[in-house]
Amino acid sequence: MVEGENLNEVVNLVTKTIISAADASIPKSGLSFPKNRKPWWNKYCTDTNRDQRRAWNVFRQHPTSANQIAFQRAKSIARWARRKSERGHWIKFVSSINSSVTAKDMWENVRRACGIYPEKRISCLRKNGQEVRNISEMVDVLAEAFASICSASNYTEPFLMHKNRIERIKLRFQTTKHLSYNTDLTIFELHTALSVIKHTSPGPDEVTYSMLQHLSEHLLLNILYMFNRIWKEHVFPDCWKHAFIILIPKPALRLSLGAFRTSPLPSLYAEAFEPSLSSRRDKLSLSYYFWILSNDKHPLRGTLLNGNNNRLFNARPSCIPHFGLRMRNILPDTFHGVQVHTTDFCGHPPWMENSISYINPFGNFTKSDSINSVLISLFNQHRQFYQSYQPVFTDGSKSLNHVGCAFFTNGHTISYKLHSFTSVFSSEITAVYFALKYIDEHEIRKSILYTDSMSLLESLRSSSTRNPLIKEVKDFYRHLLSKGARILFSWVPSHVGIIGNELADKSAKAATEFLTRPIVYADVRSAVNQWCHCQWQEKWNMETNNKLHVIKPVLSHWVTKLNRRCDIVLTRLCIGHTRLTHKYLLFAESPPTLNCGDILTVKHILTDCVAVNRRRLRYFCSSSFDLSILLGQIPHFNLFMYLKDIGVFHVI
Repeated sequence: MVEGENLNEVVNLVTKTIISAADASIPKSGLSFPKNRKPWWNKYCTDTNRDQRRAWNVFRQHPTSANQIAFQRAKSIARWARRKSERGHWIKFVSSINSSVTAKDMWENVRRACGIYPEKRISCLRKNGQEVRNISEMVDVLAEAFASICSASNYTEPFLMHKNRIERIKLRFQTTKHLSYNTDLTIFELHTALSVIKHTSPGPDEVTYSMLQHLSEHLLLNILYMFNRIWKEHVFPDCWKHAFIILIPKPALRLSLGAFRTSPLPSLYAEAFEPSLSSRRDKLSLSYYFWILSNDKHPLRGTLLNGNNNRLFNARPSCIPHFGLRMRNILPDTFHGVQVHTTDFCGHPPWMENSISYINPFGNFTKSDSINSVLISLFNQHRQFYQSYQPVFTDGSKSLNHVGCAFFTNGHTISYKLHSFTSVFSSEITAVYFALKYIDEHEIRKSILYTDSMSLLESLRSSSTRNPLIKEVKDFYRHLLSKGARILFSWVPSHVGIIGNELADKSAKAATEFLTRPIVYADVRSAVNQWCHCQWQEKWNMETNNKLHVIKPVLSHWVTKLNRRCDIVLTRLCIGHTRLTHKYLLFAESPPTLNCGDILTVKHILTDCVAVNRRRLRYFCSSSFDLSILLGQIPHFNLFMYLKDIGVFHVI
C-alpha cells in the first residue's frame, strides 16, 4: 500500500484507508445545532405532546364539547407525563451525587435540567462598514484578512529581493556523515510520539490523533514506512500543505465569576485577579524578549540587537516592525541596559556532571526549636573537628532598594552591591562564586564555605539545575579540585550569634561597591512580572469611582471557600452590580428608587437603609459598617443570613 512511486498518491491512499475505517466504526455528529431539550424528555413525553397537538387541532376545527373534553384530557395526560419524567430524572440525579462526582458535571446537569445551555450563536463580522452574518461569507472575510496580513506585500523591497534570492537556492539534504538524527524512525519512536500527543482538532484530511492511536500494528508499520520515505526522498505531500481555522469560543471572566452582565471590565479583572489582555501580551512579549537575549544561539538574537532598520519602519508606518523594534517601544526605562546572563542549554554531559555535597553540623536541631546557645555550641564542636580548614562565611541580602553579597574569612570582608533585579538566591550564589575566586587567588589548600541558604546547597547538590550561576560555581569548583584544593560546604543558621555569619550579613546589607554583572533570566522575568503588576496597580488606583476599589484597593488573589451560589452573591456585591440594582440597564428603564428617595444600591442595602436598621444591628452588632469589613477578603460571617432575612439573597 505504501510502496507506490508517487508519494502524494501513497499519502492519499493511507488517508482514505483510515477515514473509511473510521466511517465504518465511528459515528459522525451532525452539523446542525441540537435543540435545547430537557434531559428528562423521553419518547412517552413526545407521544403525549403529539396527542395534545392533534386534539387541539381537532377542537380548533370542530369546537364541540366532546372535542373540548378530549383536548383537556390529552393536555392533562401530557402534563402528567412531563411532571413524572422530570421528577424521576431529578430523583435519579440526586441519588447519583457522591464523592466521585465533580462539581462541573453536577452543575452541568443542573443547568440542563433548568433548560440552560451554552450559547451557540455565532457573532457577525464587519467588512467595509457592513455586517456579514452568513457563515461562508464570514469565513471569506477572515481568510482575506489573514491573507493580507501574511502576504508578501507587507515586506520591504530589500527583504523581498533577499527572500527571492535565497529561495532560489536549493537545499542540500545529502550528507556523508552518519548522524544519529539522520537515521530512520523506529516503531518505538512512533509509539512514543502517539502516547504524548494532545487531542487537537484535525486538519483538512479529517484524521484525528485518536484514530492513529487505535490503529493496528500492521497499519502503523505502513505509516512508519511512509514517514521514512518522506524523510529520505525529501518530498513533502501536497495535501499536508493545506490547513483551515476553527473558531472556538472561550469562556469569559463574567461566566466564571458569575458576575452580572452590566459589571465593568476593570472590576472583573480585579475580582478574578486576571490582568487584561494587553497587560498579558506585554508581559509575555517582554519575557520572550529577555529569553531570546539569554540564549546566544537563538535565531532571533541578531534581529533584536540590530537597530539599523529603525528609520526604514518609521518612514513606512504601514509595514509592521519586527519583534525587536516593537519591544524597544514598550521596554520600560528600568530595563534599558540590562545584561542577561546567557544560558548553555546543552550543559555538561552526565559523566562530567558532579554534584557537591554539604555538611549539616546541627543534625536534627532546627533553628525554630532550639535556643541560640545550643546552636553556637554545636557549631564550635564542628569547628574543632575541622580546625585545619579555613572558614569562609558567605551571605546575600535583598531589601526594597538594595541587593548585596559578601563573604568573610580570616579577618577580611569583601562585599559587592548588585543590580536591584537580582534575587536573594542569586546574591547568595554570587557570594559563593567570589569566595571561590578568593580561595583560588590566595591559594588556600583547605577551606570550608558556610552559608545560611539551604536552597543554594540543595541546588549545588542537584545535577539537573539549569541556573547558569550554579553552573559557574560548579565549573570553578571543579577547576579548584583539579589544582589540588579541598573545599567543603556547610550550612549554618542565620541570626543566631555565629560571628562570621553575622559579619557577612552586615557587610552584604551595607555594600556600596557596585558590581556590573549579567542577570539570570529567572530574575529578569520576575522583575518583568513585578513591573506588569505595578502598572496594573497604578491603573487600578485611578479607578476612584469604582465600587470594587473601595473594598479591594490593593490587587491580590482572594481565596474563597464558599459554595458556588454564595460566591456569586459575594462577587456581585463586591462589584456593586446585581440583578436587583442594575436590571434597569438591560431594559432601558430609570434607576429604581426607594420610598426615602434614595437610589437602590448595594451600599444602601448593606449600610444605609433605615428600614432594616434593627436587623442590621442584630446580625452585625452595629448599625453603621464599612463595606470593606462586610465584603472584604474574609466577609462577615452573618452576611448571607442578613441578606436572606431581608429577602434579597435570591434576587442579587
